[in-house]
Amino acid sequence: MSTAEYWSEELAQFITFKLADTGFGVPIEQVLRIERYQPATRVPNAPPFLEGVINVHGDIIPVLDLQKRLKVGPGVPNGERARIIIVEAAGQKVGMIVDDVTGIERFALAEIEPPPPMIADINGVFLAGIIHRDDKMLILLDLARVLTLAELEELETLQNAPAVRDE
Repeated sequence: MSTAEYWSEELAQFITFKLADTGFGVPIEQVLRIERYQPATRVPNAPPFLEGVINVHGDIIPVLDLQKRLKVGPGVPNGERARIIIVEAAGQKVGMIVDDVTGIERFALAEIEPPPPMIADINGVFLAGIIHRDDKMLILLDLARVLTLAELEELETLQNAPAVRDE
């Protein structure tokens, strides 16, 4: 389902969160669940942005560090407000570490602006738009597209590999 399909109504609902000091939002329909941050079990030979895997109600879910993936900060926050947003991408559940889930907000479609061309050229795959409201800027993401198909396939392979526990 494309991002445009999520926004077929006049209003759209978003889960809002912070990475470093930047505000982001994702369509609420993309989010399967939100979990408290828990350290992941590391997987050998994983890409740098992959923290490892976690067990959520019997499902083994790869977890990536969204700060590292989007290059907006140093990585894993481990703070008390940190959360793991679990989404489904290409039929696979993936957890994404964020610093803080700040809420659920509704925005009128008219408020969603396309990203400037220079930014869209760099991040066009997963950058869905920008909202500017009350001197705050919110970057809208399509979390299902943060990883490429090749990266998703790599995660699936790693997900089935033996894990190494950090102690």
